[in-house]
Amino acid sequence: MKKNIALNLLKEIQPKIDKHRQLITPVIKTDALFHLIDNDAKSDFYFKIYPSKDSTKYVSEFKPRDSQTTVQYRGEQTIEAVSRQFDVWISILDEYNKIHSIYDDPITEAYQKEFETQFELVDEDAEYASFDLDKQLFIDSYLDNAILKLEAARTEANRSEVEELIHDVNLLKTEQTQLSKRQVVKRLSKFWAKARKHGLNLLKEIFVETRKELLKQLIKGMLEN
Repeated sequence: MKKNIALNLLKEIQPKIDKHRQLITPVIKTDALFHLIDNDAKSDFYFKIYPSKDSTKYVSEFKPRDSQTTVQYRGEQTIEAVSRQFDVWISILDEYNKIHSIYDDPITEAYQKEFETQFELVDEDAEYASFDLDKQLFIDSYLDNAILKLEAARTEANRSEVEELIHDVNLLKTEQTQLSKRQVVKRLSKFWAKARKHGLNLLKEIFVETRKELLKQLIKGMLEN
């Protein structure tokens, strides 16, 4: 509840969160005043702010501590210092997203960007609001159907790849009501990109046949061709 957070802290941190929704996800069920995690599902980076016994300070805990290490930090700071730490932490996440490494898959990333472009949202609240109930129910039904098609397409040769995709779908089913519209589209695009990397036959099953309905349902103002 926002009224459990001091107004000065809320006014200092909340606008920063809203500005960087493409990088972070708030965790609602937490013992912290603020708890943010990296949008990368495979990342364990986070930022937490707790109250302090000193009413003029807060306890900040985050990972990574800085750009020189990936260990966590915890300490008591003034609100101004916590705000600066948050800015630095956000900049580190942004740099991680921009730099390419041997662990990145440029083909899948290119496919993902292509899908994100197709499903570019025009809603002004796309960064912070979730889809309405009808769209959430549509997405849930679509994901259920995708799981059935993935299970039917699973063979000994593609078992590990298909099971990874099913895991991604189940995770999105669980989390979609906690995600913004843009975050949902990003997760769907990543799912489709990974399926495409594994073969067009798989993509046809889970995307091509339903592409028009997906566009109609998810994109505000999209007209059915």
